[in-house]
Amino acid sequence: MRVLGMRWLVVMLAASLIAGDGVRSLTRPASHPLIARLQSRLESSLVAMNKTVPPALHEAAELVSDQLIATQLAVPRHSPDITAVGYPLTIAESIALKVGIIQRLDKKISNTSEAYHVLIRLAALVSAHGWEDPQVRSYYRGIQFFGGETLPLLDVGWANEFLGTLTEYFGPNHGIHAYHKVPWNTGKGYDYQFSVSSLPPPVLPRTSRGLKIGLLADWGCGTKESQAVLSALQAEAPDMVVHLGDVYYSGTVAEQHQFLIHPLRQAFTRGERMFAIPGNHDYYSGGQGMKEVLKSFNQTASYFCLRNEHWQILALDTGVLDSFNLVSGAAHPMPFLPDDQLAWALHQIQVGQEQGLKTIVMSHHQALTLTLTLTLTLTLTL
Repeated sequence: MRVLGMRWLVVMLAASLIAGDGVRSLTRPASHPLIARLQSRLESSLVAMNKTVPPALHEAAELVSDQLIATQLAVPRHSPDITAVGYPLTIAESIALKVGIIQRLDKKISNTSEAYHVLIRLAALVSAHGWEDPQVRSYYRGIQFFGGETLPLLDVGWANEFLGTLTEYFGPNHGIHAYHKVPWNTGKGYDYQFSVSSLPPPVLPRTSRGLKIGLLADWGCGTKESQAVLSALQAEAPDMVVHLGDVYYSGTVAEQHQFLIHPLRQAFTRGERMFAIPGNHDYYSGGQGMKEVLKSFNQTASYFCLRNEHWQILALDTGVLDSFNLVSGAAHPMPFLPDDQLAWALHQIQVGQEQGLKTIVMSHHQALTLTLTLTLTLTLTL
């Protein structure tokens, strides 16, 4: 559910946007205005510290700029993938770390951490051999998925995700996602049978155990930790698996295949049904990757209801309007459902009540956050 990573990049981008045209690049600026401003800030900081601007920094900015422009012109549009701009962005990050720019922006950076030494090593290799050298690229591929969200320095895929988010939400599409609405029939209203089906039976007859459901969430990232989680789930031999959203970094088609679809297909081969609902990251590239997931899992929509004679599972797409907080200034403290899905969900709950079913609601987002709970408490107290 993480919205923004790489705090130092966010700070520098914000400063660049505020500075506008008042700061000029000391070399020829990149074509993309956002990257050009970031480049200006980096180069100006280097000069202010009496440092030489390395050519690799400008080359990296140009490549990132070209990739972003190509992304904006492409149809369908996707956010930058780590394979496209991660390499030059990581070089820029390592250089900024080596000369001390990042440490000025984030005092929590530790020069004893493993992440610090990994990126410093990359900067040294670039300085010695140039950024196009095969051994430098090989080293980068080895650290591509290094680290985790708790480290002060993260792999630069989070920067790609952030840039992709800016492009998606503040670009021509204004955050409009690929989303299958509940069908509307004139004179009849919503089709409440849409995306409703029976709960799958157990893969093998197990009268003593019943149906076993495996749940994964915030899982699709391709790390050794995620593989360990998958292995543990595989050992439990579930009859069906549900992923509750977030494939990193931004849910591109390639990421969905590499980090979600392919690993699950390899792990579960006994006929287990797969289901998925989106998180916010699955929409950061416009939702096209999520459409691939639905197609692969033979799933009608990004929300669903599964029933048997005793239970129903109501899985909701709370990610589709998550961007509203980003664009509107967080007028709503939590994501909410579009009207069609809300009406559909309330109807399924009513059906469950009428039939005496126990309902399990699944979503990517929790019902309440600590902040919202505190706000409600304060309001009631006052």
